[in-house]
Amino acid sequence: MVEKLRPAESTGAMRETKQKAHEGFDPDKRIEPAKSDSKALTSKAPEQSSERFDPDKRVGSREAAGEASGREGTGEAGGFDPDKRVGSREAAETQRPAAGGETEIANDTGRVPSEVRQNEAGEKALADYKNDLARASEVPDTLDTSGLDFSNFREASSDEVKAKREELTPARKNELKREWEAKHGTPWPTYKNDMVNNRGEVIRKAGQDYDMHHTTPLKLGGENTVGNITPLSVDKHTQSIGGSEPIHAKGGSYSRLIAAVKGVQA
Repeated sequence: MVEKLRPAESTGAMRETKQKAHEGFDPDKRIEPAKSDSKALTSKAPEQSSERFDPDKRVGSREAAGEASGREGTGEAGGFDPDKRVGSREAAETQRPAAGGETEIANDTGRVPSEVRQNEAGEKALADYKNDLARASEVPDTLDTSGLDFSNFREASSDEVKAKREELTPARKNELKREWEAKHGTPWPTYKNDMVNNRGEVIRKAGQDYDMHHTTPLKLGGENTVGNITPLSVDKHTQSIGGSEPIHAKGGSYSRLIAAVKGVQA
């Protein structure tokens, strides 16, 4: 028969068994390693996060990158400079060769500034005007257009032009003609026949003096002087007769020259 243990003996035996089973177990040592590990982990965490992410470094990276690119490129600090971008239109103006070996100024759009275009148009009109005067004159040897320079022209005011025309009285015209004859050693030309316009009207009579033309127009600062006048027949001066092309014709070299000067000064 199996001998049954008494309750007191049973309880004592169980307690003894539990004590033997738990020999060597230290609850403080079990908890301590966990605390130790936790401290180690938490002490390392800030170092790792500071190495991986720094908002200040991230924000400042654009400046740093700009400085680096500046050093690698031009040697100046900064990469992107909005002021330089905006100012590039002024900096982009360059000179490029034009026809005839001269130079013209082009901006960053590739277009030539309006003043330069007007100067070119003026120079072309002046060259045509000189040629037209030489063809129109019956005394070309007395004609001197070498002093005509587009850069010296200016747009005279209407009051100035009016005053100079009023100054040119019949007496003053005769005085200038005599000075011109003395200078060139030849008489002022006169009409051999009546001049009749396209409507059949006599506008100049035979024996009458040729018109007086100002080589530098009064509208462009010309003066009433012997060096600024030349004789022209009316059909070569102001009125088209029989298909002639007078100097003052609309759209001719004279009007284009004045328009060019006004355009530059506008």
